Amino acid sequence: MSPKKVGKQGQIIHSQGREIISNVAAFMKKEAEQGITIPLKNIRQRTLAATRVSQSTYRRVVQESEDIENIPSCSFTSPRKKRLRKSQKIGNITSTQIKDIKQIVYDFYIVEKRRPTLKLILQKLLDRAIIQEPISTPTLSKLLKKIGFRWTKTEDNRKALMESYDIRLKRIKYLKQIFKYKEEGRNIVYTDESYIHSSHTKDKGWFDESRHGIRKLISKGQRLIILHAGGRNGFVNNGLLIFRSGSKSGDYHDDMNHHNFMKWAENQLIPNLLPNSVLVLDNAAYHNVPVVKNITSGSKKQEIVDWLKERNFTFDEKLTKTELYEIVSENKKKLSCKNQVGRPNGKAWTHCVTFASIPPRA
Repeated sequence: MSPKKVGKQGQIIHSQGREIISNVAAFMKKEAEQGITIPLKNIRQRTLAATRVSQSTYRRVVQESEDIENIPSCSFTSPRKKRLRKSQKIGNITSTQIKDIKQIVYDFYIVEKRRPTLKLILQKLLDRAIIQEPISTPTLSKLLKKIGFRWTKTEDNRKALMESYDIRLKRIKYLKQIFKYKEEGRNIVYTDESYIHSSHTKDKGWFDESRHGIRKLISKGQRLIILHAGGRNGFVNNGLLIFRSGSKSGDYHDDMNHHNFMKWAENQLIPNLLPNSVLVLDNAAYHNVPVVKNITSGSKKQEIVDWLKERNFTFDEKLTKTELYEIVSENKKKLSCKNQVGRPNGKAWTHCVTFASIPPRA
């Protein structure tokens, strides 16, 4: 009579399982030669001695086996080491890309009437070619937080992407400020930048079978940057500035800088504004440039000395750079020393122009 087959054929046994089998075989061989050393009723001690596993491992496996007996569909788990994921770096995101990403999130709420998820947002970004290479959802989550979104609860206890608290607060303050200026009857002027290609034509026109008419050029031609300002009373006289683009990045904001903007504002814009006007600026980087260089631990000693002298601090110039910077650190908060923003000055201030900043888009 052939012996009864026990176990499953073809089952892969890994190194740890092979070691346990070897331990059990050695334990049973020892008992066969020397006799039973641990009573048969002492199941736990016999199992520990045979397998050579720890007591905590024994308890977990026994508990898991009881769960499997009660729920046949369950099976033993196989703990795995956590794999270290390589975090993807977020490249340089242009202001145009940020605007498009925000619009996608808003469209889910306003147009599609559904809550966006990271996978849905990522698919839209790829479909509209806003990003060229696929990114992981954790990287997208970091990007959304970077541009002002956060993952939070709504009133019905379901999660949704909402703009951060500080952006909402800035918008509230901005609206109250504008309403106040309107009630005072002040002239509010808005400024912005845009662009147009020299060979720009409309996509559609009136044609008959002859197809005679203006042909749309393949080349877009030279990009022209447009800078202007206006309000309820129309555009500001002599405020238009048009110049050729010199940037190859594809983002027209890269063609402007603080120097060019200030030159336009001082020479063309502010001299042509009505007295006591309000000039509204957006959050372009060249609108907000520190006038006073911020002092850090990496600043030169002479820069720290000059900073302290400008603020009439009494100190010994023989002190080391580290000691001088300690004085700066202690007094920064007391002075509420924030970066001053570069604004037009000189003769332009005779018009008493008030500045207002549009909060970040939400």
